[in-house]
Amino acid sequence: MMTLVDCPIPALQGSVFPGQPEIQIRRNVIYVPRADGGRDTAFGLFSETGRQILDHALFSNYPQTVKSQGLTTSLTTSSHRLRLKERIIYGGVIGNHYGHFITECLGVLVYCLQNPDPERHILFHSDMTVGEIFATPWMAELFSYCGIKAEQILIPHLPVIVEELLLPGQAFSEDGFIYETYGKICRQIGERALPQEMRERKVQPVYLSRAALKTGSRQLVNEDALIKALEQRGVKIVVPEQLSVREQISLFACHPIIGLMGSAWHTAIFTDYVRGVALCFDDHVYRSFPLMDAVHDARVAYVQVKPSGQTHVPSPHGFHEACMFEKPEDVANALLVRLAQLMREEKHPPAPRVSRAMLPTPSLGERIGIFKLYSGLGEPVMLHTASEIVSCCGSTNRWHVPILALIVGDVAFLCAEDDCLPCLDIVHDEREPLLSYRILREGERVSLQHPKTGLWLKAPPAHMGLPLHSDGTERLDWEQFTLQPHNVTWARGRLQQVLTLLGHKCRSGTWDEQSAHQTGLAAAWHRMFHEVEETSRD
Repeated sequence: MMTLVDCPIPALQGSVFPGQPEIQIRRNVIYVPRADGGRDTAFGLFSETGRQILDHALFSNYPQTVKSQGLTTSLTTSSHRLRLKERIIYGGVIGNHYGHFITECLGVLVYCLQNPDPERHILFHSDMTVGEIFATPWMAELFSYCGIKAEQILIPHLPVIVEELLLPGQAFSEDGFIYETYGKICRQIGERALPQEMRERKVQPVYLSRAALKTGSRQLVNEDALIKALEQRGVKIVVPEQLSVREQISLFACHPIIGLMGSAWHTAIFTDYVRGVALCFDDHVYRSFPLMDAVHDARVAYVQVKPSGQTHVPSPHGFHEACMFEKPEDVANALLVRLAQLMREEKHPPAPRVSRAMLPTPSLGERIGIFKLYSGLGEPVMLHTASEIVSCCGSTNRWHVPILALIVGDVAFLCAEDDCLPCLDIVHDEREPLLSYRILREGERVSLQHPKTGLWLKAPPAHMGLPLHSDGTERLDWEQFTLQPHNVTWARGRLQQVLTLLGHKCRSGTWDEQSAHQTGLAAAWHRMFHEVEETSRD
């Protein structure tokens, strides 16, 4: 009987950005110190009008919400308040927690690592003093790899006015988004940390024990039984809190990793090669982990023990929840089997499973049909241009634009009837100017299927006030669509460009690649047909 099941991975569309975040220079910033760690809601960076500078506040969850900070402050830019007159760089939030240091501080500090200047002052928020920070071994070690000295760090203990503050954008936000530069700079930190002899890859798996944790979100109360079973099967057991940062990075760089999902897994961001199995207490995978996986060479399987194989128990002091495994030996076996499967897939990637009967193939010279899209209840499907949300509308105003279906054989390319071709925001789907779906025709109605997930596009009735969502597992009659022929020969701008490009692609199989990318047509075409193209090349 299967002991483990894979957890669903959160969608990351629109959350992984190329390059690096924007940099701002703000004047007369009110710096309010952090006085009470995670319980402090008063701290932050505020404009001279007393409003929180939200690009640099701490956010969490998905959709993102402000984590712990207030939106305003009652403090003012009084002429009697201490002022910092030199140009200072903001470096983020330092807390005495390994995982949050990586997510909340390094996400901002990457700018200083890209632009090193040992004489430059860096402003931080922390309820620790500089002395306490550098007396904490793992913090002092990380700052040494970052090339930042204690004398550069400013942590005022009272509110001050920073006359000129350089604010690097957050390159990572908890459960929110990530920039590719975050992964690049973190890998550079890892390269500085590891001598060559600590980079040799080994086959022995390593288990990350949580035995040293006194507080945390979750605890496995019979972890000792799981550890014993893993040791008997040749797995090396380590306690991350008892290792240096360098030793922890070396583990991820050299060994396949097994462990309960938690902050220890954030160490993976410092290496360019990660393979492992992360054991979750339930089927919820925090987006922070796959976000980090997305910006470096990581293959991590997120799994959970089937509900029948674990029992929730009263939480020990210092933990939010706890559970125990009914059969730790079976879990140990299953973890190693899943790890072996992951490693085999790397050596022999599975051939793409392509059912040609399921994939549409546009024929050369095929005609493009242009239709307006309506719900099964006859309500027009519209884009609200100010929010980019797609939904059914009972009434329209100047912000609403009809959705068109550009039909090629059994494929529908959805876009807005607008010369500028704005993005479409459909829940559980990508945000692009054009989105492609397979068409299943049933009489006068059609169903639209996502080409990658196989799920169906759903249209809640207008009176419900809900957007379209691409996650339907069944096709309900009232959530199917109807198509009404439409003439857009008057179209200008990017919409006309898309129609021209699509016509060329269907007739001759070619198009202007740059224009196709600019309009979003290339992404929509690839999303629908890339499996066929890849198979034909093999």
